[in-house]
Amino acid sequence: LRDDARPIEVLINNAGFGINKSFLVSPLDSENELLEVLVRAPMRFMHVVLPQMKARNSGTIINVSSVAGWIAGGTYSAAKSYLTVLTESLHTELRGTKVRVHALCPGFTRTEFHQRGQMKMSGLPSFMWLNAREVVDAAWKSAGRGEVISVPGFQYKILSFLSQYAPRPLVRKLGMNVRVRQRSKK
Repeated sequence: LRDDARPIEVLINNAGFGINKSFLVSPLDSENELLEVLVRAPMRFMHVVLPQMKARNSGTIINVSSVAGWIAGGTYSAAKSYLTVLTESLHTELRGTKVRVHALCPGFTRTEFHQRGQMKMSGLPSFMWLNAREVVDAAWKSAGRGEVISVPGFQYKILSFLSQYAPRPLVRKLGMNVRVRQRSKK
């Protein structure tokens, strides 16, 4: 990553990791592994490449976060919240440069993520699913415009807006209800 002869022009932090258990019963090793993948690794990568990008006055970082970062959904939500807030901080710190730091905050996207995590998703209405290609296109367009955060999909734009203005007890309850349904083995 520190090779000046081959500088990193684009960094996409997009590692997927989820735990299909409540925090109270999840092994501590699993919780630490989630934090390593979703928090520490992106932070380390950015810490290496951003000084080089700033020195060149060029570069793009896209951090794949999630709308889950705005709800109470265990360690996953907390990790995604961290990534989004760090992105906002770096975006502000790099204002006035041509270095772009962007947080992509999609909702449920058709990938192998939920299947690999053995999460029950059959009860999710089809209109809540996003197409992966459309999510990628939205990320590139938003990052290209210099936007700090993008939320693909009209349904998730509405949910994101509501999560910011609805009473926090309601947002917490809805967020945890989704997580409990995902953990269900039915």
